[in-house]
Amino acid sequence: MKKVLVISGSPRKGDSYRVVKLIEKKIHDLGDVEFEYLMLRKCNIEYCRGCLTCMKKGEDRCPLKDDIQMIRDKMLNADGVIFTSPVYVHTATASIKNLFDRMAYYLHRPCFHNKYALTITTTELSGLKETLHYLAFPIKSMGFNLVGEIGVVASAFNEPGPYQDVVMANIDRATKDLYQGMIIQKPINP
Repeated sequence: MKKVLVISGSPRKGDSYRVVKLIEKKIHDLGDVEFEYLMLRKCNIEYCRGCLTCMKKGEDRCPLKDDIQMIRDKMLNADGVIFTSPVYVHTATASIKNLFDRMAYYLHRPCFHNKYALTITTTELSGLKETLHYLAFPIKSMGFNLVGEIGVVASAFNEPGPYQDVVMANIDRATKDLYQGMIIQKPINP
């Protein structure tokens, strides 16, 4: 059975969570896939000290003892990872930024090859492009095959009409690309 890990940078189960639940339902319609949700607000992730010990002596020598290795292991054990963050001041939340800061080692030594990723961001007004752009760099640098990016203006998406139709088409495409990537295990270019 294939497994998707959802890493949420949101402080609550809001709009981003609702979009992921739509994707989960659509993936279950395609096949048997297990979903696990990791809410960063519930994880112990200390701030990187910039000591470079991980770079010079190895990741296991990091002086910080928190949940980073557990998160890394969950990412390695998943076939697909969905990274979500609402827009906060035209970028990702502090919790997802902190996760990427602490995982900087993997940007220099990528280990998530043959893993497929999808990014989701939601906003009430603006900042989608900036946030999706920010999320893409560390995800690709860690070796993930980024198969889709979904940006949603929540207030417009909640009203039936052309905007909702466009977003749903993007969700459908990204969901199929994520599922297909996990099943056939070869790169997909969005």
